[in-house]
Amino acid sequence: MKHVKLYEDFVTEGIIFNNETLNLEDAMVQIKQSLVDVLPYSNVSKGAFGKDTIFVLACFEPKSEWNYGIMENSNYFRMSIYDNGKMEVFTQSLYPKGETASWDNRLKVKFRKSTAKSIPDAISRLHKFIDEVKKVGKY
Repeated sequence: MKHVKLYEDFVTEGIIFNNETLNLEDAMVQIKQSLVDVLPYSNVSKGAFGKDTIFVLACFEPKSEWNYGIMENSNYFRMSIYDNGKMEVFTQSLYPKGETASWDNRLKVKFRKSTAKSIPDAISRLHKFIDEVKKVGKY
């Protein structure tokens, strides 16, 4: 009889940074814990299929302040951290605190694609980007 992997098997497997020393679940817990006191709202999740990827959603406003309760109406960014350590911000909507969203008001802060060597290195790069956004956006 052939063994069939269930969705739950795919969600819980995976190694980050291809060095087999840290599984994805432990890495996600470390990232989430590092963001608890830094941002009013954040979420860390894993891609379900394909490459083992961690997705980070970071909002600079609490959920109660999102227009119409929609996260995309807040100041936020989404970052991916791939199993080989590559990091990139693949979508963002960042404006100065208290200003209306428009193309002219967008913050000129960018996260250059980079490659982290470990989870502590990835967390450090993530926090450096968050600090830069807070400084420029006056959060």
